[in-house]
Amino acid sequence: MTKIKNFLSNLTLKREIQQQMQEPIIKKQMQTFVEYLCNLCLENAETYHNYDDTDLFNATEVFMHFLMDKIYSENQKLPQEEMEKLATTVGKSVRELIKAATGKDMHEVVKKMFIGNELTK
Repeated sequence: MTKIKNFLSNLTLKREIQQQMQEPIIKKQMQTFVEYLCNLCLENAETYHNYDDTDLFNATEVFMHFLMDKIYSENQKLPQEEMEKLATTVGKSVRELIKAATGKDMHEVVKKMFIGNELTK
């Protein structure tokens, strides 16, 4: 039961962060932070980092946030049902890409993180 409460608590926190990110100052800070991370990755492109599943999840989460925001802004005139289908299709495609490239199923990674013992300790 504690694991489920922690999972729901993390989802609530995530939603609160997403709402706050819509504010112009936070949005600008996030853009600056992501730009910094991208430059850091490019500067160290030849270095092996041995990223773990948590790193994969975090990178995917940031990417999906920006991707979904872009999809929404480019397709605002679509009916809600069509927007949901588009978002689902894109999400499945990203999941399949990650699975093909890494052998990791993001659903299993998330289960391990939130219901397993990595983030619930």
